[in-house]
Amino acid sequence: MRKIFSKKLLLISSLVATVSAGVLWACGGGDWDEYGVSAYTPEAFVDSAYKPFFYSDMFYYEMGHDVQHIYRFNDEVVADWKAYLKRPAADTELRFFLLKASLGMVDSVIANTAKTLPGNVGNMYLVKEKSSQKIAAFLRFLHYAKANERYAAPFRYYWDYQEETAPLKLDEDQLKNRAAMEVEMKKAKDNFIAQRYFFQVVRAWFFDGEFAQCISFYETNKSRFPENALAARALSYVAGAYYKQKNYAQANYLFSRVYDAGLKFKTIAHYSFHPQEEADWQQTLALSKSVDEKVTLWHLLGIYFDEEKAIREIYTLQPKSDKLDLLLARLINKQEIESNMESTEYGSGNYSPAKDSLSKNALRLVSEIAEAGNTSKPYMWQLSAGYLHFINQDFNKAADYYQKAQQTMPANELPQAQLRLLVLMNHIAGMNTMDKKNEDFLLKDLVWLQSVSDGSIPHFRFANAYDWIKRKMAGLYSRQKDALRSELFVHTDSFYTNPVRAANLKSFLLNKNLTPFEQYCKTIYPISARGIAEFQYIVLAYEDKIDAALKQADSTTDGGELPGNPFNGNIQDCHDCDHAAPQKVKYTKIGLLQKMQEMKDNIAAGKDVYNNSLLLGNAFYNMTHYGNARFFYECAVIGSYHYAPDVIPNSFRKMLLNQRNAKNYYKKALTVAVTVEQKAKMTYLILKCDRNEWYNQQYENGSLNGWSEAGFPPLNFASFMPFKNTKYYEDVIAECGFFRSYADSRNK
Repeated sequence: MRKIFSKKLLLISSLVATVSAGVLWACGGGDWDEYGVSAYTPEAFVDSAYKPFFYSDMFYYEMGHDVQHIYRFNDEVVADWKAYLKRPAADTELRFFLLKASLGMVDSVIANTAKTLPGNVGNMYLVKEKSSQKIAAFLRFLHYAKANERYAAPFRYYWDYQEETAPLKLDEDQLKNRAAMEVEMKKAKDNFIAQRYFFQVVRAWFFDGEFAQCISFYETNKSRFPENALAARALSYVAGAYYKQKNYAQANYLFSRVYDAGLKFKTIAHYSFHPQEEADWQQTLALSKSVDEKVTLWHLLGIYFDEEKAIREIYTLQPKSDKLDLLLARLINKQEIESNMESTEYGSGNYSPAKDSLSKNALRLVSEIAEAGNTSKPYMWQLSAGYLHFINQDFNKAADYYQKAQQTMPANELPQAQLRLLVLMNHIAGMNTMDKKNEDFLLKDLVWLQSVSDGSIPHFRFANAYDWIKRKMAGLYSRQKDALRSELFVHTDSFYTNPVRAANLKSFLLNKNLTPFEQYCKTIYPISARGIAEFQYIVLAYEDKIDAALKQADSTTDGGELPGNPFNGNIQDCHDCDHAAPQKVKYTKIGLLQKMQEMKDNIAAGKDVYNNSLLLGNAFYNMTHYGNARFFYECAVIGSYHYAPDVIPNSFRKMLLNQRNAKNYYKKALTVAVTVEQKAKMTYLILKCDRNEWYNQQYENGSLNGWSEAGFPPLNFASFMPFKNTKYYEDVIAECGFFRSYADSRNK
């Protein structure tokens, strides 16, 4: 026999509601979209009653796991009793007795006068008037129900909700309680009270593991009571009893009836619905007594197993069923995932529909039903068919279906937004060039998409599509050699490797006479003219063009204070230590450049060349990724928080790792050094630069990454050995493990 699928069992239980297999807990939160990469919004067309079953990589859409089992019917239970008692007893009193009061408290209220009870209880209307017939019946029922809950609603840990457990087997007191409830049910003249005893007894038989008795008792007495929510809850136990007897056909049929009992029954009935083999599935279908029941069965199977098959079956039986809407939305969302497998550098998906991954059967099925136009929402099928043809890159057919959908599409905001988005995508996909005519044609829709970025249309899935639109337009501009417009739609680091392009873009952003389309482009670009200016002077600084950098910079691009002293040159690199150290002078980015230019002027004038060269070397060293002044290069263009060299954007990595400037100034200082201590220091600092250059090579060839432990660098440590008798040598031995290892090997 063919296996269909396998699941565990959940039941609706409790005086209010609990779960026989324990409470299910949702997964931890996150900022990702649980439906993956999507431009198709099921909320636009599908009844909210089916929302938990929208396609999701969670168990239930926007819920994770259903955790409402012990709370699900609280409000209904309170409302039912309030209506029965026909007196405006405060909801707080009813909630206290129904949801909070213990068995002992209920028994105490029954046995004692109001005056002898605690004031907060004795003053309640339900206590003062307990002698009235209905309130007395209410309290008597609570006595049995609270006793029943001790075994029917035990606490269970969320992590064992899928573990099979043996029936609890009632003890003598519990057996007496069940028997007493049967008696109470039979003698009750009030059907409202009788049905509640009926529910409690059905549940008691189930939890005692007497599944045949559970079924028999239900069947014998069910006709006495109306088909309401409480009847559906009792029916769920009967379905569970059949399941425990491995009569899966009957169990699944009954769970499908529970599913249709109301909104609050859907997730728990769906979870317990459990076809196993083709044979028992056919038996389940045979049990259905109406077309509606058969539709529900196929609907549930479609959610689990095969939307296409279920759609065909339901469409044949009942083409106007709203249960088709959910299956269609799930089918389309799944096709999106199948055809959008492009991944970004960090593993997340880009919207990038690929026709080769599209199910041709799904395309054919949806198109056939869309053409027939005999569903309850023909516009949904037409729009869906158009979307599948768009993925299949048949843009003319897509346009035809969208045009048909437009004729009957509801005027509501979300459906109209969905249609508008897909039509826009289809227009852009069919374009081969981006000229002024096309720009003007697209402008209104592009501005609209930008305007909804604030979430003003709830649930609307436009973000992935908007990203795709911008990438498509950037690609068209790129093929037309229009690098500036391409960059405006999709920012790339490599654009800024060309200083002329950067300057042109800054001029564009500063232009006050832009066309409406150009103004839109400016609003979507993530970097301002000021951000580009800051980047420009940073690049000039790394080229050792400090004077030019200062001319480019101004107070609006200063960027803030550096966290450490950029002129420190330590034996061991520790930027956190430098940031924590006291600083007599705090340097901003521009303040650093001004001081560096002053030192360059001193060198040019022959003033204190050693110290000025040393300090400039330190500054350039600290401006690299290895130093304490990474903040200097952090900006809108380059980015920030680069925890390792290999996460620096490729376009800027060489510039930010380069040791050339620092090494040149250290060498200049070495040539004018007078004392042996000065020479020792310069020799060691040059070795540090050599070490970093070796690291750079390892990062470049892929043998080292941000999480790797660096090996022993093959440096010319011998150049430092002549300074063994200096104080600086002793300091290096104390702090530098690499050199200490080298020195130890020489001394053996």
